[in-house]
Amino acid sequence: MAIAVWSHRYETGIDLIDHQHRTLFDAVNQLAAAFKTGMAQNQVIVSLDFLADYTVEHFQTEERFMKEGRQSD
Repeated sequence: MAIAVWSHRYETGIDLIDHQHRTLFDAVNQLAAAFKTGMAQNQVIVSLDFLADYTVEHFQTEERFMKEGRQSD
């Protein structure tokens, strides 16, 4: 069962941002599943590393869009 459930009400209307948000939701759910199923510590570390890196990338994208005054793709 997912702990972070995507909803269309979260959509921004910016395809790239919406895709990144869905990717973050999926990554959080994969991490939760890794904990729940007792996956190897290595898999948990891989998931956490991905989330840390991807979150930085995502916020950089959002900041770039804000600086450009971008409202949609």
